[in-house]
Amino acid sequence: SLLKLILNGIIKLGYGSASLFFLLEKENVAEGILSTTIPKEKINKVRISLGREKELVSETIKLKKTLFIKDITDPNKHFKLDKNLIPIFKGKSILSMPLILGDKIKGVIIIDNLQELTVKDRDLQILELFATKAAITINNAELYSKLYKFNQERKVTKR
Repeated sequence: SLLKLILNGIIKLGYGSASLFFLLEKENVAEGILSTTIPKEKINKVRISLGREKELVSETIKLKKTLFIKDITDPNKHFKLDKNLIPIFKGKSILSMPLILGDKIKGVIIIDNLQELTVKDRDLQILELFATKAAITINNAELYSKLYKFNQERKVTKR
């Protein structure tokens, strides 16, 4: 799928892993969808409750900006890792990027690396391009799904 290609493109930039989470607004959670290193059956079970202050994914969505934890073992870090992510992410550095289309957040890409990272502005610009492409892909899939459902309902009412 196109989303898998986007995540693999991030890995080719030299990062350890990339994972995609969809925002489910009605449930106030971000749900794991796809990962470059975590098996699908495992990532699909990960649900991150939103609205928790100082937790990485919640703050990424609330602030609508990329957030970075350089060293997750640092007790003085500004954001903490969401409790449902601790068992599956083994990296030393973690970056959380919102997938924004217009003024709506579609989800989050989480990038982690085993070694401590320094993220350069140029790298961040490239990563944000990947995030934009992912947001567009998600939006297109949602529109296709709505169109398909509409056509199915229309077929039923014509009978």
